[in-house]
Amino acid sequence: MENSLKHKSYLILTKYIPHILAIFYVIYTLLGCFEIDAIPISYIVHVSLLPGIYMYFTSIIFRFCYVHRLPLYYIGINEVITVSDYYLNIPISDL
Repeated sequence: MENSLKHKSYLILTKYIPHILAIFYVIYTLLGCFEIDAIPISYIVHVSLLPGIYMYFTSIIFRFCYVHRLPLYYIGINEVITVSDYYLNIPISDL
């Protein structure tokens, strides 16, 4: 019984953590548009490359549908744009 509860909890967390992260990414981006620097949010939710790859392959292994991978795609695209803007200084304003 206890083992089953652990497995079920793991699957629920694996399924919904990307959605929660994507929501915080949107909040962080919107706050950035209003020039509010929400550093605590960025420390909590920013995902590096290896955990992102892990979450993506976990969603494939457990055969989640594409809807559960959409937040991972959003997070990946957001990180690529952020890193390329940091290194290439893309002249795009928030407006």
